[in-house]
Amino acid sequence: MRRIFLMLLLLSADVFAGRAGLVVQFDSSNVVKKCVEFQGGGTAYDVLKNSNLEVVTYGDPLWGVGLCKIDDVGCPAENCFCGDPFNPGNCNPIWNSNICKYWGFYYERNGEWVYSEVGVSGYGMRDGDVIGFRWGGYGDLPAFYSFDEICPSQAGEVQPMKNFSIEVEGNCAGEPVMIEVKEGGGGVIWEPTNFILSSRNGLNITLEHGVGVDVLLHQVYFGRDAGFEKVALLFTDKSGKANFTPKKSGVYLLKFEKDGFVSEEREVQVVECERAVRESSRYVEAVGVNQEVEPNITRVEIAAPQTSLLNSTVLIRMLSEEGKPLAYETIIVRFEGGEKQLITNESGEATFTPEEEGIYSYYSPTHLLHSYVVTNVIKEANASLEVPEKAEQPPSVGMATAAPSPALVAGGVIIILIFLYLIKEVRK
Repeated sequence: MRRIFLMLLLLSADVFAGRAGLVVQFDSSNVVKKCVEFQGGGTAYDVLKNSNLEVVTYGDPLWGVGLCKIDDVGCPAENCFCGDPFNPGNCNPIWNSNICKYWGFYYERNGEWVYSEVGVSGYGMRDGDVIGFRWGGYGDLPAFYSFDEICPSQAGEVQPMKNFSIEVEGNCAGEPVMIEVKEGGGGVIWEPTNFILSSRNGLNITLEHGVGVDVLLHQVYFGRDAGFEKVALLFTDKSGKANFTPKKSGVYLLKFEKDGFVSEEREVQVVECERAVRESSRYVEAVGVNQEVEPNITRVEIAAPQTSLLNSTVLIRMLSEEGKPLAYETIIVRFEGGEKQLITNESGEATFTPEEEGIYSYYSPTHLLHSYVVTNVIKEANASLEVPEKAEQPPSVGMATAAPSPALVAGGVIIILIFLYLIKEVRK
């Protein structure tokens, strides 16, 4: 939706009061040409009314203003589409193109007539437009004339271009750059404009805006100068102010444009300003504006362990494309409970202590990453095993360990029996 709104702003930026060329062709030989002035937000219907031609119309709740007659050619308002001799009052120019006559409405684009898809009340005029009307069948074109042929230049007609008064404050990455634009020697630039949306009901949209500001950033990819790339499009508000927040350091170009004004440019050198940021449980001073930093780094590598234990120190490093450690750079650590902001030291290293289990990811607010890196933080595994207390052995088990084997017992019994048998025999 925002892109559509900006597109409407750009398309409607030059819909202001001016002059238009009007061509009206009554028949094959009778053509009228007029240069007509109109006010800001004017439509083709306004141009017709300002032309001093007699215009007869009727109002339709769906189609808007219907054009019935110009001067003495056409139909009365109570029977606007009377041009079909076989079906008076129900002329359809498309179905009965050979016999139905009506006022066809055209506009000029690139030196040619284009059939208008909206009615005269739905077509918004711009200074320098040419519109044409032809009484005839569908596809009959009026004679073509350019704007210069209809509206020749007049002495003293061109208005002098105005100048901007521009103030730009701020040049720190991650902080708003404030812009204020006013008319040179004058006040705030805020002008209502009118844009007619091309639709069947000729929807009128009134837009108000100030000065357009293109924000471009000088880019370098893999050591090659890529020129300036647009990163934002702004419009000043009713107080003449606008702002944007640069995400990275570099050279920004601001282009100021507005109809009737001389276009101007401003160059802003955005740097990493001195600030305090929190790293783990302590504060670390970030690099100052005079610190020598590797320029135009666009892609970096963040090295971090794949797995780490909870409440242990995690060491991460930021490296350039050539593998060089990057000092005093910002690394954002994100996890389920929030995020941490770290600053690398002179060796390109930074540390933090995870206090929650889960996946920790890393990114740089000022650089592109070669790859997506995460660390899985888990609880420390318990290396000791619980040994159960020694159970009390039953007496039978303890006795069995000291008892003789069954074979020995059996042998002893046999010996005793033999001994008793011998005693018995002796007594006999």
